[in-house]
Amino acid sequence: MSDMENEVNWDDELINLNDEESVEEIKFDMIASGIYDLIQEWGSTKVYAQPPSMPDEEGQVGMKVSEEDFEGSVRTSLGDLASVPLMGLMADIIRQLFIEGGGVVELDPETIQAHRHRLTETVLAIMTEGILISHSPEWAEKFDEASKGLRD
Repeated sequence: MSDMENEVNWDDELINLNDEESVEEIKFDMIASGIYDLIQEWGSTKVYAQPPSMPDEEGQVGMKVSEEDFEGSVRTSLGDLASVPLMGLMADIIRQLFIEGGGVVELDPETIQAHRHRLTETVLAIMTEGILISHSPEWAEKFDEASKGLRD
């Protein structure tokens, strides 16, 4: 059946579509999409990294990261590096619950509740990384452009 035979009033349909979402919601969705795309671009940026091995003279364990290849480095992406806190948390929980716990542990709400502080710390670390990324010299202008109008 064609649209004419179906007697659909497309003008009314388009007006109704606009009533479902406000202009502010549409603008927010567009800005969020632009920021998401920018984060994807940042996350796929290739870098060279060397995981920490020994504490430095101040007792800090640091990771070396560079845009250039260097001895002992591995080619990776900024997104992979940013996920290290989350992967570390998952590995630690698995180790504690399944290996040290004898391999028989249910991930019930109480277990998750008992580890919520570690989840919170990981989320905060990831958020901190995101804030630092958005203010880095190379990316600040891109983030400013992508988030234009967000506070309106």
